[in-house]
Amino acid sequence: ALRPGDASRYSLSVSPTHRAEVTTQPAPDGVGNLVASWTGKSPGDVTVSVKLDGVDVPGSPKTVNILVNPLYMNINPLLSRASGPALTGSYAGQKTGYTIELVTDSGAGFPASADYEWNGVDPCVVGSAARGFVQVKLDKEPLGAGPAGDASILDNCNGSYSVSLTQ
Repeated sequence: ALRPGDASRYSLSVSPTHRAEVTTQPAPDGVGNLVASWTGKSPGDVTVSVKLDGVDVPGSPKTVNILVNPLYMNINPLLSRASGPALTGSYAGQKTGYTIELVTDSGAGFPASADYEWNGVDPCVVGSAARGFVQVKLDKEPLGAGPAGDASILDNCNGSYSVSLTQ
């Protein structure tokens, strides 16, 4: 049976922290159990460790693979949105722009850059040039080439992209 203060002898940790985070440390649940929790933040392997007095308990550490739920992570071009002044008209020779918002099969917004791996090794930098996952074409030419040479697609690292062009 647990005694008051026993919970403080236990600890929960996860690694790497860019993939998961501890949301609650072990605490009594009122019926004689200790309960703790952690939340995954990105796909990949996470090592979960439970320790008693600084020593791993039997079965700890445990490696868990966080999978991508395709319903929430598959980008659906038909549901994705574009909005901004460049789509409603502009003046020849003037810089204008619009925003592309990626939407998943579930109808939810895509939570991160689509151009970067979620491994934390090469993090997305807001305002950096898109790496090619999102492409925009004008008269069958990609932005930045041919008649669409004065254009850019910038990654906002949150599932949206800022497109800037001169029409």
